[in-house]
Amino acid sequence: MNGHSILLACSSVLAVTAFVPRGKRPSRRELVDALHEAEERYRRMFDDALVGKFRLDPQGHLLNLNPSMAQFLGYESPQEMMALMPEPLWQNAVSPGRIAEFQAAMQSFGFVRSFELQVFRKDRSKIWITSSVRTITKLGALEGFEGMFEDITDRRLLQEQLLQAQKLESVGQLAAGIAHEINTPTQYIGDNVRFLEDTFAQLTGLLATYKNLLADARAGTLTPATIAAASAAVDHADLDYLLAEIPKSIEQSLEGVSRVSTLVSAMKEFSHPGTGNKAPLDLNHAIQNTITVARNEWKYVADMVTDLDPALPLLSCLPGEFNQVILNLIVNAAHAITDRNAAEGREKGKIIVQTKEVEGAIEIRIGDSGSGIPLHVRPRIFEPFFTTKEVGKGTGQGLAIAHSVIVNKHGGTIDFETELGTGTTFLIRMPHDTEVEAGKALAA
Repeated sequence: MNGHSILLACSSVLAVTAFVPRGKRPSRRELVDALHEAEERYRRMFDDALVGKFRLDPQGHLLNLNPSMAQFLGYESPQEMMALMPEPLWQNAVSPGRIAEFQAAMQSFGFVRSFELQVFRKDRSKIWITSSVRTITKLGALEGFEGMFEDITDRRLLQEQLLQAQKLESVGQLAAGIAHEINTPTQYIGDNVRFLEDTFAQLTGLLATYKNLLADARAGTLTPATIAAASAAVDHADLDYLLAEIPKSIEQSLEGVSRVSTLVSAMKEFSHPGTGNKAPLDLNHAIQNTITVARNEWKYVADMVTDLDPALPLLSCLPGEFNQVILNLIVNAAHAITDRNAAEGREKGKIIVQTKEVEGAIEIRIGDSGSGIPLHVRPRIFEPFFTTKEVGKGTGQGLAIAHSVIVNKHGGTIDFETELGTGTTFLIRMPHDTEVEAGKALAA
């Protein structure tokens, strides 16, 4: 029986003696029996718990665990798991980055709460767990760790499916606009290619006339009639016009190809499902891509103003999920401006997207000139399935997903500033030191 269990058992014995009638004291045998009963009760609570429970030494090696933990990880018994896992428990994590985040959080705060990570089972398959762990100290010295975890694989799978469904829904809603954005440059590419086809035929005839003129000149048989034919061919072809317009047509065609390529590339990056692991990301590039993808949502209702800090460092994050957050906020801004434009008869509003470094974090601001968020709505703005839009225009998932991605998965913050009649700005802060900041979020 470890010291923690003895302390709990003694507490139970004291609780029992508190109800003994005044003047009657329990015998030594009764105290010993009560202690054994309390010990057995707490042992059963540990062994029969439906969640995994464990104790570790200061280096992270297993000292004790319950059957649920062994079962979750594919072992037949706690004894088998302890025998087959000589390394520290956290080395069983799939991602080295999550190990670093866990260790940083434990070192900074002494505990983590609801820390989500993927771990290997005995057969090297993977499951997602959520774990809460705290340090055990005695007289200031580290004695080890104790904690518990729960298998959340099904929940994580559902979350990923929901996120991907929301992304596909967004792509579906944007599909008509994207088709229009591709169609416009494609049309003038086609027009320019047809112009080049016509002019090539004219130039072919002109070159044939010049060929005959050159042959006659070399043979010494050049006649006024040949020269007159060549002059007529030049006038018919309008050579000066062709020399001026053909380069423009080629330039416009290349510009159209570039616009289509940019949009397709942006869509490809935006729609990529990702690996589920954090990777270094150029936030400015990702934001510009998302603005391009959503162009048809905002270009008719607002002017887009960007102020992106070129010195912004790369940030370790989940690219696909970050892109989805930015898209949700830009589309929301466009809808807010659309509503105000319709109500007030305005032609266009303004969306402002800014990035900069602030106090060890990267700050992203997405502001709109809509009507602002009503006071009674503000406390519920990040609630799942809460929406103020009419049926068919909003599911209430956009801001809830944004909050989950920024706060729970990146240890950042998302908030908003709003003023009725002026507009709303959403403020995201993504920490540079994702290990420590994720630890803060998990320890909160």
